[in-house]
Amino acid sequence: MVVGRRLRLYFSMPLDFSHNARATHRSTLAVATALVLISHAWLLGRWPVTIHPPDSSIRFQARTMELEPSRARTEHPPATNVARQQPVPKRVSGRAPAILKDAAQAATPQPLDTVSVPTAAIETPPAPSMPESEPQPPEAATPPSQAPVDPPRLFVTPNPTRLKYRIDGEERGMPYAARGELQWNHDGKGYEARLEISHFLLGARIQTSRGALSADGLAPTRFSDKYRSEVAAHFDWTKNQVIFSANTPSASLAAGTQDQLSTFMQLAGLFAGNPQAFAAGTLIPVETVGPRHVEPWVFKVRREEAMELPGGTVQVIQLTRDAVGDYGTRGDVWLAPSLGYLPARIRLTQHNGNVVDMKWSESLTP
Repeated sequence: MVVGRRLRLYFSMPLDFSHNARATHRSTLAVATALVLISHAWLLGRWPVTIHPPDSSIRFQARTMELEPSRARTEHPPATNVARQQPVPKRVSGRAPAILKDAAQAATPQPLDTVSVPTAAIETPPAPSMPESEPQPPEAATPPSQAPVDPPRLFVTPNPTRLKYRIDGEERGMPYAARGELQWNHDGKGYEARLEISHFLLGARIQTSRGALSADGLAPTRFSDKYRSEVAAHFDWTKNQVIFSANTPSASLAAGTQDQLSTFMQLAGLFAGNPQAFAAGTLIPVETVGPRHVEPWVFKVRREEAMELPGGTVQVIQLTRDAVGDYGTRGDVWLAPSLGYLPARIRLTQHNGNVVDMKWSESLTP
């Protein structure tokens, strides 16, 4: 109060610029300035001001003076309801979305002693409800992996018939024409097959096969090949061996073994019994007995096609057999369903280039 009265007295004095007046004014001004500084220092020591680090976005906050100085010295100042000012973002065109404003406020740290947030104002958002998944039907049990099972191969005995062929051949580079005939007979228990190829100059070559019929097909008992002289092979199924009439050692006899002529009737009966079992690419192995030895023949199913032959156009299934050894004969056979799967064409190619090509020309009753 004393300082205030002195200041009012000083400012109410008339202005005098004489030497004595100026000296008096200077002394009075010095005393007043000293009093003002002392009062400021006293106030600063009594209520300290919090200095924030230099930041262009921070503003000093006004603080409320309390009526109880002694309590203010020992306790923290009460939380003020004046929120700390946020940095002013740069103005951009258009209004900022509300979600950006909320994110900016949430990202700015707030002092615990200056911001008071009521607990009741904090609400926990409910967890988003997940869409209910539709009930899935139970998965079917996966069967254990199994190896592919070959379809059953049934045998249907071809009906008795006589098939005539036109033969185009080549012997040592010389073409020739011949006639051929296949006779097939059976009585339900046994069978007999005969193939004759004849030429008016070269003579005839005749192959015959006789044997029994079983559920698995043909079981030959004798095979002969005659051209000027005859050689034969005898099948002994009780001892499981083949005995040759020529000076050739006997050979073992496995189940399903055929001879060079019965092989074609055996293939016809297998295809007639279950043609679906012989898709393209199927391999059909047959142990085959000749007049002097036994060799494995493997037929491969190729394709089905329509073929024009001397006897007409027929649907046929082609099978091929590669030559066995360096001096073997390659064989191609075309089975015709309309002929009871008996061969509609047989083509034999020897290693030296000789060819015999038999083409079906006529069907006769036996």
